[in-house]
Amino acid sequence: MRRIFVLLLAAIIMLYAVPVYADADVVTFGISVYNSAEDAYVVPYCQLTCSSATTYMDTLGLLEEQGSLYADYDEQGWPYAVTPAGEENGQKLQAVGNKGFVIKVNGVLIDENNAGELVSDGSIVEWIYTDTGASSSDNFSVKNKAILWNESYATALRDAGIWLSYREQEDASYFMAMSAAGRSISSGTVVSLPSGFYEEDYTDAAFCAEALFLLSVCGYDEQTSAVADSIETLAGTEIAPDNVMLNIQILRAFDCRAYELPEGAENNREMLVRRVLQAQNSDGGFARMHGFDSDLEATVEAITVLSAYESTQVADAIRRAVSYLASWLQEDGIRPYGMLSSAQVTAKIVVAMVCAEIDPYDERFSIEGVPMADILLKWQNTDGGFMQEHDETSSPAATQDAVIALAALREGTNPYILDPIIEPNVLQTENSDGIGKEESGNTDPFFSGMEIAGILLGAGFLLLLIAFLKIRRFHRS
Repeated sequence: MRRIFVLLLAAIIMLYAVPVYADADVVTFGISVYNSAEDAYVVPYCQLTCSSATTYMDTLGLLEEQGSLYADYDEQGWPYAVTPAGEENGQKLQAVGNKGFVIKVNGVLIDENNAGELVSDGSIVEWIYTDTGASSSDNFSVKNKAILWNESYATALRDAGIWLSYREQEDASYFMAMSAAGRSISSGTVVSLPSGFYEEDYTDAAFCAEALFLLSVCGYDEQTSAVADSIETLAGTEIAPDNVMLNIQILRAFDCRAYELPEGAENNREMLVRRVLQAQNSDGGFARMHGFDSDLEATVEAITVLSAYESTQVADAIRRAVSYLASWLQEDGIRPYGMLSSAQVTAKIVVAMVCAEIDPYDERFSIEGVPMADILLKWQNTDGGFMQEHDETSSPAATQDAVIALAALREGTNPYILDPIIEPNVLQTENSDGIGKEESGNTDPFFSGMEIAGILLGAGFLLLLIAFLKIRRFHRS
């Protein structure tokens, strides 16, 4: 009888304790290597997922393992030279004189004594080659990281991603947010997206633009027929020039992965940019339709798409649009606008500021001295989600927009430009066209953990069956 009790106890442990432990050490974090002497990245910002605990010291080695760079270490394990991948015969970045490597974690400089600490989920690790003799750690800033980014923002992004992971959606904002937060998404949903495209009216320009952007966010490209057909439809379909929001939507879809348009495309980039610019009013704001009053949402969306272009006319348009946003904010404060909640308005203004390269501390975008990015965090509930309005429950729409804004703040770049794309953490082996897809370099923590849990669960049931048979045999005897 004692043996039967032990078997039952072992089965219970296998069923409940072990599967929980299987995912305990999975950590997803962001990392980059920056050469401040040349004002250039050795390794641009990317995301890594580890299935076991790792230290800040080890993060450079992980980049080396995936072939992003080659590093030489001293006896203490600290790097003294780094060579970018593909430049093995080129000049190394070497620790000579005052030049060397430092680490920032969530915007905070750490020393070698703390480099052995474990990386937390959602952390931002920056290896920086710089003048280590500088008097202030402010000199160790990375160019495209907003100065407001710190541990509180990293925590907010991580918690919001966890909240969203339990509330699956099937739109581009959700997939963008999950990717930005380093969270796993359903591989079945992603794989079925291209085939679902043909179940709708894919001759409709608005649907095609939305579908093209969604597929692009999920890692699909021109080799997928749904993407190729979307591009062809959008390039050749007659679009109402007065519909500014649709022209913005199409331009964003084209630019998200720098798609090459068919020769002689009616809706080329130059034409789309011209249509957007023509919607700017004398007050600096953009209208949703030509000839109408300026609209806050149209203005922030116009800033995001126009920021990808360089010309005197575009730069002037963005400058005037920023002035319009600042005036609106100082006059009305943060409030709901149209279909947008107060939290969404805040998030979209933060994205526009990043795209327009506005200083996060710009007084025009502060409320009583509090920067917009800090105000955004005030909309987060204790469960990790973001509320639409104060004292409300968390909302998927508000949380998605907030996560996208936090990702823009973290990376200092337009979140809608996906090339190089931060792909969702999904292992894809085949799309709906039967075209093989490369598996993501990052291990998907959710599915690897679930696979382990499934194996252990099966083993647990097997043990229970054995225990049941032994009990039955015991009673018969």
